[in-house]
Amino acid sequence: MTKRLPVYRFADIPKENRLHEGRMSRFAARTSSAMVMFAEIQPQPLDRQGHHRKPHDHPHDQMLVVMKGHMHMEIGGEEYDLEEGSLVVIPAHVMHRGYAVGETPASLLEIFAPVRNDYIHLVDYQEEEFGDRGVEWVKPEWDSWNKPD
Repeated sequence: MTKRLPVYRFADIPKENRLHEGRMSRFAARTSSAMVMFAEIQPQPLDRQGHHRKPHDHPHDQMLVVMKGHMHMEIGGEEYDLEEGSLVVIPAHVMHRGYAVGETPASLLEIFAPVRNDYIHLVDYQEEEFGDRGVEWVKPEWDSWNKPD
């Protein structure tokens, strides 16, 4: 008989609250070939919206779904306003950045393939054995994306 699969409750998964001036809360799960991240971003004060980090890229395909709220994204030099229920596919190596718009938080579902090494600490709680730590990508000269402000 096969081993029973683990089941995880969102409420029990460790959350990280350190990015975007402490305005982002996130948690993740992975498989052998992909990673899913759930994030909630509190918008900056209205007079500071748009003052956000420089664009970044990575060797991962990314799907971003706005579950609640509103995001403004710059992807490949184009501007996008993503409202609740919007999905955008960001190909690997395309420069992008984004921020929550308005006064309410944006809840996001993000899917990355392959697994991101820089987010691997978010899945340390998982019981499964995957045999790798994801794909490394961070360029030291602009590793500000995952560091506290």
